[in-house]
Amino acid sequence: MTSPYIPKTLGLQTDAEDPVIQVLATSAYSLQRTICIMDNNGLILSEPDANEASSMLLLHCKTYCWLAARFFRDRVMLFRVRPKLHYMVHQAWQVKEQKLNLSGFTTFEEESFLGKIKGIICSCHGSTCYVRFFQRYLLCLALMVRRHRQLGNFLEVAC
Repeated sequence: MTSPYIPKTLGLQTDAEDPVIQVLATSAYSLQRTICIMDNNGLILSEPDANEASSMLLLHCKTYCWLAARFFRDRVMLFRVRPKLHYMVHQAWQVKEQKLNLSGFTTFEEESFLGKIKGIICSCHGSTCYVRFFQRYLLCLALMVRRHRQLGNFLEVAC
């Protein structure tokens, strides 16, 4: 029996015996388990919770890499390994060592900041990439400081 949600061109079966489906389920479960542990604890994790969160996050990264390699072999780019996955591996190791809850330090503002950096780097030539990046980055920082100063002056006048 095939699922209407899985394209037939991938050659996937919805069978419980299919290793791709099993690895995909393991990947999803391990990430969900990590999120549950983080959501249900405070800033400092207990030893068992830190170990389980770390092992589950590492399992997610390993299974995701397996899926990426499997589909890359078939020339179907469904799973792409990005630098963010490497960052997640380091986070998993830090959770085990430091026992700190990652959700206490996560800010979504960083995502837009990384997008701005990517936009700057993509618009630069390869040979001058770093120089141009830092020039544009410093310009962005200067504009941010200027806007902050103007806001501060506006608030002083308003009070």
